[in-house]
Amino acid sequence: FVEVLQSDGGVFNAAVLGASLALVDAGVAMRDVVCAGSAAVMKVETTLTTTDATQVGKGVTAKQTDSSHHHVVIADPTEEEILQASGVLTIALMPNWKEVTVWDQFGKMSMDSSSEAIELARDGCVTMHKFLKNCLLNGAGGSSAR
Repeated sequence: FVEVLQSDGGVFNAAVLGASLALVDAGVAMRDVVCAGSAAVMKVETTLTTTDATQVGKGVTAKQTDSSHHHVVIADPTEEEILQASGVLTIALMPNWKEVTVWDQFGKMSMDSSSEAIELARDGCVTMHKFLKNCLLNGAGGSSAR
């Protein structure tokens, strides 16, 4: 069981890491430590203002406003960013085996944004795995440090 006292997003990721480390600390044989990561696709609106050249010569300045949308993918989103996101992807994986154990994706996102979110979440898992591996091998917080 995992009891969350306070949250600003990333609860699932923290629970996966905590459970995985608890199993390692208890001496349970596992294929790999499971890591989790999330990425959110944020819709960003850009406004471009252009001046009509035909009107400038007559002493009149006409401005045309065009708005376009593009997407930005962010790692480890907060709860507020999750609520504002157009889509969120969360994965848990075993980095040494390159096996995904959980895949959760919701919202609307393009194929390009989805691919970028997958890579960003995966990279977050791999980075977290390096920290966990270093901590476990150096005995910091593990059963070997007792």
